[in-house]
Amino acid sequence: MDYLDKIKKIIAFLEQNDAQDYANKISEVQLSACTGGELLSSVTHTLLQIVKQDERIKKLIGKDVWELKSYCHSIGLIVK
Repeated sequence: MDYLDKIKKIIAFLEQNDAQDYANKISEVQLSACTGGELLSSVTHTLLQIVKQDERIKKLIGKDVWELKSYCHSIGLIVK
């Protein structure tokens, strides 16, 4: 999986669907990461928190977030 592309698409989708605050939050987390593993786990964690809090966003990107979480688990990253 090209997780960077997946994250980029999620951010773009959030921007297109009047969720700029969430898109900005994900971009900030992405920029603060030092390694690829840290980026993947921290962005996935943040996305999981967002979809748990906001049902509308869950409907928009929930499937993509679950795919990222599954990918994390497949490579040994545990994300809660």
